[in-house]
Amino acid sequence: MFDLKYRPQKFGDVVGQDLAVAVLKSTVKHPYNSPRCFILAGEWGLGKTTLARVFHRAINCISKKSADPCLECESCKQDISMASTYMEIDSTKAGNVEFSRNLCESVLSVDVEPGKYRVIVFDEVHASSAQAQDALLKITEEVPERTFFMFCTTQIEKLKNPIRSRSIELNLNSITYDDMLLRLKHIATIENINITDTILIKIAQSSSGHLRDALKRLYLYTIIDDSEEFEAIIETSEKLLLGFLYYIRQKDKAMLEGIIEKLCCQPLNTIKRNFEYVIVNLLKTFIGLNANP
Repeated sequence: MFDLKYRPQKFGDVVGQDLAVAVLKSTVKHPYNSPRCFILAGEWGLGKTTLARVFHRAINCISKKSADPCLECESCKQDISMASTYMEIDSTKAGNVEFSRNLCESVLSVDVEPGKYRVIVFDEVHASSAQAQDALLKITEEVPERTFFMFCTTQIEKLKNPIRSRSIELNLNSITYDDMLLRLKHIATIENINITDTILIKIAQSSSGHLRDALKRLYLYTIIDDSEEFEAIIETSEKLLLGFLYYIRQKDKAMLEGIIEKLCCQPLNTIKRNFEYVIVNLLKTFIGLNANP
């Protein structure tokens, strides 16, 4: 799967998250004078957990040549799941108050090896109970030496204000269309995939700013022989929206109800992005410009 094969291993590989990357790189350069708690917020597939892993690799890189991990030293090459300085917690499974209290006690009682930094990641931290979040407050007040906490969430509004106030919030953005298309073309070239720009554009459109979804669709293209079948699978709401506008003009209530029912099955963000795409291309058509993005 391309989403795993091309998962960023260093900050330079991360697409479209310049602010978050800049803050984390600065922290790598000046770890003693930096905040110890970060919130990585944003929709799925934008790189929250990936950034946390890259940060751990960078701050523990032995070479220290730059804020990016060298990917060559013993620390960078180590399987992150085997690293004693990295812990990734799925809050949907371990977000209860007892677990949080035990974690706080264990973290506070164990020293980090000299020269190393510990990174503890709470994935989907908003799924933790209110009591579990309360238990985390102590650890955000008195963060152990050489320890960083990364709270990853798709619903930041569910985090308690005390945790938010003690953390640096880094909001991750949906990947822009241009960045998405550029990345897809780059990977298609590396993988020697015979694919047209038209299909790459449709993959970018159907992914609604989520690079992970786009890479999954690109991989799907390589295992489906029939390009028409592939396009039908990833078909966006573009045609539905065009039909919606057409049947409004025709005042065809029955057809409109059918289209609305299909649109209601799609993510609102996808509909919004494709509606913008449809309107822009209609305007281009009216003034005689090329309709391609």
